Amino acid sequence: TEKTMNSKSFTTATLAALTTALLLCALPARAAVITWSAPVTIALDTDVSTAGTLVAAYSLNTAAVTINGVSFANGSASLTSLGTPFTMTGFTTHYALFGGGTSAPYKNLSSAYTNLLANGIYVGNLATTPVITIQNLTIGEQYAIQVWGDDSRTGRAVANYANVYSTGGGNNVALHYNSTGAVGGVGQWTIGTFVADATTQTFIIYGNSASGMADTYLNAVQLRDLGASTSFGIAYWNGLAGSGGNATLDTTSLNFCTNLFSAPVGIADN
Repeated sequence: TEKTMNSKSFTTATLAALTTALLLCALPARAAVITWSAPVTIALDTDVSTAGTLVAAYSLNTAAVTINGVSFANGSASLTSLGTPFTMTGFTTHYALFGGGTSAPYKNLSSAYTNLLANGIYVGNLATTPVITIQNLTIGEQYAIQVWGDDSRTGRAVANYANVYSTGGGNNVALHYNSTGAVGGVGQWTIGTFVADATTQTFIIYGNSASGMADTYLNAVQLRDLGASTSFGIAYWNGLAGSGGNATLDTTSLNFCTNLFSAPVGIADN
């Protein structure tokens, strides 16, 4: 039976329906969920994403390089701050010898890419958990964060990896550092997407002891803005499915909108 909203009074059923509808359209909890892509083995300059608009990209412990049109600034000055908008905790050492020399497939990469991968930062134990914080985010905006982990030196087993995940939930992916288990093998990259529900967002990259990996490496990172999310917003009543006391109270008609908070009230999107 369809309930109606009277301008002077609410029935118990009406209040219950209204509460349910608002809960369905409620804002997400703080610390957004990051959805990470399946890790991809490093292969070409086109590994570097160009989706959306570049916010910032940093190499670690190396001079600035440009790959696939994306400029990676030198982020080696500090172990706690790459520059706007990234801060970090848990890393202890800069390192410039992750490269694979003249062995394939590492040697087949462009010089800019090998330069990027040969350098990085790391922590050599599991006593601390490296955390990267992204700052200055716009609430309601969708972002993509891309990270690279590589160790092309000899002696790094194929099985060794680190886990990448968000403190706000979502999936956990294993980033392997060497595709062949020998000098010249290459690592992997992954892209995490999220809709900012706060001005900061954190994620973790952490060595996995079960894989025999006690070290955590990070070679490069970039953040891209994918534009305003169409699913994040504030629910409001606009009564477009009826007028006055005849407006239908449900969550499927035009009565409830979930537009971005910046959209004018009264524009239906469902």
